[in-house]
Amino acid sequence: MGNNLLSAKATLPVYDRNNLAPRIVHLGFGAFHRAHQGVYADILATEHFSDWGYYEVNLIGGEQQIADLQQQDNLYTVAEMSADVWTARVVGVVKKPCTYR
Repeated sequence: MGNNLLSAKATLPVYDRNNLAPRIVHLGFGAFHRAHQGVYADILATEHFSDWGYYEVNLIGGEQQIADLQQQDNLYTVAEMSADVWTARVVGVVKKPCTYR
């Protein structure tokens, strides 16, 4: 992707995020979780009307990451590539992010 901007428009959550309940606790708000498990939950909320949201808990550090997420209304973006086409998905299934010490 380099320094090029994504030419695609981002896919935004079409479900009512207020209807999500924090039913899943996930420890560690890492890249794998954001790009896979979070995206799958976002797809379920979009296509199957799931109301399952996440408690995101960072146990070791990550205070700035959680603060940044909260500043973004608990939304984050995942860039996806298929062949030569880039798309962006805004994921909205995080209900309650926090750090624990």
